[in-house]
Amino acid sequence: MVEFKTRVYYEENNQIIGAEVVVFSEEGDNIGSIQVTSKKQFDELMDRIDGFDEKYIQKVDLGTLVNQLTIDAATLDGYSSPDFALRNHSHLEYAQTNHADVEQKYGAGTSSLYGHVKVINNLTQASHKDGVSLSAYQGKVLQDKINQSIKDNKDWKKVMEGRYTTVYYNSAIKLCQCIYNRDSYTGFKTKANETIVIHAENTIPAAYQPPGRCSVPLYDGDVTVYVRPNGSICARSLKKIDEIHLNCSWMWAVI
Repeated sequence: MVEFKTRVYYEENNQIIGAEVVVFSEEGDNIGSIQVTSKKQFDELMDRIDGFDEKYIQKVDLGTLVNQLTIDAATLDGYSSPDFALRNHSHLEYAQTNHADVEQKYGAGTSSLYGHVKVINNLTQASHKDGVSLSAYQGKVLQDKINQSIKDNKDWKKVMEGRYTTVYYNSAIKLCQCIYNRDSYTGFKTKANETIVIHAENTIPAAYQPPGRCSVPLYDGDVTVYVRPNGSICARSLKKIDEIHLNCSWMWAVI
């Protein structure tokens, strides 16, 4: 609550010539004074003073008072002036919010530093280049190629089948597999230490013949069965054998 003291300069025939109203706070501090030069002004002032404790200040009046305030503080919430930006400050020294650019002026990412990168959508980059990364889609392209390669590597096509001989070919890895199964062979019954042509040239088709002789040992190494580059299948035994099972297989690259 505030207190008021009034000093009248002169009053004649109930007409106030002049007065001064001094306003004091609850602590007794002098808040200010108001000069009045007529009874009408005085009466109006007193009416307003009598209602000070019941009335709120109007928004417009409050805005006016606030605009008249002058704040001159060394710190605000513990921060000094260098911690705050000026009203008309500029951010020219910083990157704008959207700073995608055709140049590397904002710092390209490297193998040792974080930075900006440009996304490429191909698999033709011949060497490392800072600031360039592979798109996620190319990861799918690579995965598809790997999956297809794995599938192709398992794809063996039968290219020849005879009474004793079957040949498979894998086009993905350029390999041939030849399986030979013959029971109760008696070709070594009267012959030893000499080559026997079991099947003639081109028994293995020309497109799938081996680049060199492919051999496999049998019967503790005494017997060797092999495929020649001309597609024939031959055998050789170090001793005579009345009967033997020739069950073997070869694999070779197709050049």
